Amino acid sequence: MAQTLRDRFYAKVVLPETNEGCWVWTGWKTVKGYGKISREGKGKGPSVYAHRLAYELHTGEIPVGNVVCHSCDNPSCVNPAHLFVGTQVDNLRDMASKGRSLRGERQPNAKLTESNVIEIFAMRRDGAKLSVIGDRFGVGKSHVHGVLTRKTWKHLAQEEVAS
Repeated sequence: MAQTLRDRFYAKVVLPETNEGCWVWTGWKTVKGYGKISREGKGKGPSVYAHRLAYELHTGEIPVGNVVCHSCDNPSCVNPAHLFVGTQVDNLRDMASKGRSLRGERQPNAKLTESNVIEIFAMRRDGAKLSVIGDRFGVGKSHVHGVLTRKTWKHLAQEEVAS
């Protein structure tokens, strides 16, 4: 007997002991921990993110162009009470408001540290040229310019870089 998508979905969910906890997806997950499930059965057809399917099963259709966000910040959670629809900008704002965005030193490709940035501002106040500052920190003049014009590292408070 063929299982319905709903049955296959719930077969991969561990419900919490309390009503408020995360519903943990135990099926296939991406490297970032998001659950995935095939709409048509194992190995058949396209897969969908489990949290998106949970939203569809419990709340309804997801408007075109929107994403399903986690209020709990647990990518493996499929509890519809923890899910909300928004734009990707909404999702990024939510992430930033919770301090989860990769800014500054937390950015894997960061070439500078916060103390470097503070020193860059100090060197510039002392009259150092962009090329000299860049050479000191192993970055180009355009990188230094981005720091000084607050295009990058803008999350640092003005007071931190003004001392």
